[in-house]
Amino acid sequence: MIAFSFSSATIIALLLNSALALEKEWSYSMQDQWPNICVTGNTMRQSPIDIITADVQFDESLIPLEMTGFDIEYDGTFSNEGINVRFTPDNSQATTRNHLGTYDFLQFHFHWGSQTGEGSEHQVDSDAGELEIHFVQRKQNETEMVGDYLGVIAVIADVDEDMELTGPWLQLNASRIFVANESSVIGFRIDQLLPTNRDYFTYEGSFTSPPCSEIVNWFVMKERITVPGAYLEQLRQIQCESTGQLLSPNFRLPQDIAGRVVRTNSQAAVRPVLSLLIGLVLLNLLLLKNSAEFSETYSSTTVEIMIAFSFSSATIIALLLNSALALEKEWSYSMQDQWPNICVTGNTMRQSPIDIITADVQFDESLIPLEMTGFDIEYDGTFSNEGINVRFTPDNSQATTRNHLGTYDFLQFHFHWGSQTGEGSEHQVDSDAGELEIHFVQRKQNETEMVGDYLGVIAVIADVDEDMELTGPWLQLNASKIIVANESSVVGFRIDQLLPTNRDYFTYEGSFTSPPCSEIVNWFVMKERITVPGAYLEQLRQIQCESTGQLLGPNFRLPQDIAGRVVRTNSQAVVRPVLSLLVGLVMLILLL
Repeated sequence: MIAFSFSSATIIALLLNSALALEKEWSYSMQDQWPNICVTGNTMRQSPIDIITADVQFDESLIPLEMTGFDIEYDGTFSNEGINVRFTPDNSQATTRNHLGTYDFLQFHFHWGSQTGEGSEHQVDSDAGELEIHFVQRKQNETEMVGDYLGVIAVIADVDEDMELTGPWLQLNASRIFVANESSVIGFRIDQLLPTNRDYFTYEGSFTSPPCSEIVNWFVMKERITVPGAYLEQLRQIQCESTGQLLSPNFRLPQDIAGRVVRTNSQAAVRPVLSLLIGLVLLNLLLLKNSAEFSETYSSTTVEIMIAFSFSSATIIALLLNSALALEKEWSYSMQDQWPNICVTGNTMRQSPIDIITADVQFDESLIPLEMTGFDIEYDGTFSNEGINVRFTPDNSQATTRNHLGTYDFLQFHFHWGSQTGEGSEHQVDSDAGELEIHFVQRKQNETEMVGDYLGVIAVIADVDEDMELTGPWLQLNASKIIVANESSVVGFRIDQLLPTNRDYFTYEGSFTSPPCSEIVNWFVMKERITVPGAYLEQLRQIQCESTGQLLGPNFRLPQDIAGRVVRTNSQAVVRPVLSLLVGLVMLILLL
């Protein structure tokens, strides 16, 4: 009996990497014959699959993965298994607790392709990565190899040709096992190959190679990692020791989902880039629809159809800025710690808002005064409840602003506020927040690419005055009319009523302050504040999201890391003269 006993890891390996038993009977080039080879229960839960995010269901009963022991430095073996390569740690202490129970980590192995655009076994919305890592785990105290016997975590990796061959990719030196069987690895941390965010898709599936046993619950990570192009080239040169044939490509094609439901533990957006690209397409259609080239290329009928699906510039920008329509169930102001996993950013080094520390602000004489025209016109327009904020959009805006970057067309303004005194503004100055912040959103003229200076947003911070009467612009923008309704009409509104008299400003390179957090905004934060009646703030604080019935406020993002950016100003005037006066008084008292 001792002679026939194996470790659990070895048994799983024999089943997963069944080259020993089926070496002459199957290969990745003959997948059409696998149904005759695979030992399956009902063939209705085969893996991998193409995960269509539109069909994924959020399940609040799915708990976050509690992964322990993955940060330990393990010695182990990196081996060529004849169909893939595998790392097996000595004396693994790593475990994962999920909604099904606790699983012991056994090994991980790689699947890859022979060219860019293929390699991962799972796909998300038909988008494959170049590598997939399977972290194989066995359920504790489970003796029968039934449906949830294995819990496999799958991590998809996209290639980066410029990424250096360092860290885990250097430790798992694939060049050492081109033809050899295995190499030793010392001090390897498994969590180096896991994404920071552990949100996942899950479904009932199978092994992805013969015998294709249907005893796996899959946990496919939403967030991808990156693999160096040089490492992929190493993998693509590895040969099967017994046959001399290359191991790659060694990925199974997606299988029929067969009515299964893929669930997720998180409502966060899966591929937020897709929503942004759709917005870009619509925006480009809008910019093209009146051009001569466009009219010459497409028939009048086609043009009419495309125009029917186009949106005004203000609406498209609003969809991107206030992306509640696309992400309504996927983010909220109460889950800002998860925004980095949702936001579509370039380098995450220019996020907004920020806390402007005046001692660090630099005067820049090249910054011109803001030349704002058309803001004193009386506009008719719409005051609307956008589900995350409230917005005023004028009909046929003629307002423009010229700054050091060019001329910008005004599109709309919207409000951010808090639920109590001392909070509400998104930007702060010397850690001093107001109770309201108004964003005047403007798009650069003749700019078709959504790059760094595409939007120029003027931010005005407002402090509350509990005794201030509800008159003027605050009466015209009657927030009580949209506490539950969608919108109300506004007649004869002058936008400059909400701008301070003095237009000196701080400026810096930033982003949207809500998902998708795109880093295409140059901010102009007014130094002078305005005042908002306490009664108006109370109106705002009662406004509900029409679709959910939840209050909109508080709807401000917390200050982000300035990340080495320089905040500049067009004026050497003192920012907060009251502060200077107080300092002067203190000095005078000390002198006396």
